[in-house]
Amino acid sequence: AICMFAHKLENQELGIVQSLNGDIEVRRQAGWWLQVSPTITEYPKAGIYQLNSSDRDMLDIQFNNKTTAKLSANIGYRIDTATDEQLIALHQLVEGDGEKIWKMVLTALNTIAQSVSTKYDPSEVIGGDKFEPMIREISKIIMHNPELMKHGIDVNYFAVNGRPLPDKNTEQQFERQKE
Repeated sequence: AICMFAHKLENQELGIVQSLNGDIEVRRQAGWWLQVSPTITEYPKAGIYQLNSSDRDMLDIQFNNKTTAKLSANIGYRIDTATDEQLIALHQLVEGDGEKIWKMVLTALNTIAQSVSTKYDPSEVIGGDKFEPMIREISKIIMHNPELMKHGIDVNYFAVNGRPLPDKNTEQQFERQKE
């Protein structure tokens, strides 16, 4: 009977608890909690997502001449720094599905990467000296992004794994330039 009325919250998670009378509270402390039929939704306090070729979800970027490339990167976020009100609103927005938080982060990253990369020429980024400035610009915009912060999501980590991998059209363009 005790096991039926106990709930364990791990240290790396936070819980949104809705009691029988409809009150909602944010539970940040790890441990065992007494529960009497509340709805408890758990979210990771933080996470890192890898955009890489093995998972086939690399970041697509498009340059100023409409050629494209793929970028391997890691991005991390935290939600445990948000206020209780922000977490409750985020919980309602994502409907209890933590994957939707990742989708929000990845959508913001994709939008930012697309808007920044269109300012650059592919030859300057892939084979030239504009790669680092482009990555710094993307990082500056995605880190602690105000739009995500409004929802209680703080992007606190962004790292790129190597230079972009050009698509076939971009490679052909480079070959023509070499000739």
